Amino acid sequence: MAWLPTNGKVLNQGDLLRGIAVPIVQSSFPEHDNEGAVPLQIGQANIVIMSQSCDLEQAKVPNVVVARTFSLDEFEAVNPSYRTRGRWNEVARGRVEALHLLPPINSVDPRTWILVDFREIYALPFGYVERFASMAGDRWRLQPPYLECLSQAFGKFFMRVALPTDPPDFSKTVKNRPLCTRTLRSLSFPPLLKEGAKRNILGGSAARLFGLDPKPVKKIP
Repeated sequence: MAWLPTNGKVLNQGDLLRGIAVPIVQSSFPEHDNEGAVPLQIGQANIVIMSQSCDLEQAKVPNVVVARTFSLDEFEAVNPSYRTRGRWNEVARGRVEALHLLPPINSVDPRTWILVDFREIYALPFGYVERFASMAGDRWRLQPPYLECLSQAFGKFFMRVALPTDPPDFSKTVKNRPLCTRTLRSLSFPPLLKEGAKRNILGGSAARLFGLDPKPVKKIP
């Protein structure tokens, strides 16, 4: 079972909280308005807690790191490219580092999987999140191994390293042969050697590699 119900103020990594208040900082931050105040809006979001459970249980952190969650319909409304067939399969296979899918709650419908967007993270005051959780009533807590998978995906998102050179495309072949075979086939024999001599020198496997009849011209004792 991916989720278990919980309640109370105890916070764990993988806790879902719905409708929690989050700050919306404008791009003009930290400029002041005409009255000398820094504009700051408050919105509501569904989130999953990302801070480590041990830090939360021992109150070692002043803020709780959370990531925003969406339904697939909500995300597609803002990102219509994800309506394309196959896009969610890429996310499910971990090929979109910023996104992670969590199993649905009490449902078998694939469209009810929960999307976590690691690009939308917040640090909320510990006391506020604790109070909100205590007043939320019954809520859901993610269980192993889905919890560890979420934590690993979150770490991978921040651990990405851009390499100066991409690896080669190993899928490229010539006549269904690997790249190394293509290189060997480019070699040539001295022009004076006859076809039979070439086959005898190469042996069966190498002759096939060079596109020659592997059958020897004569049997060598």
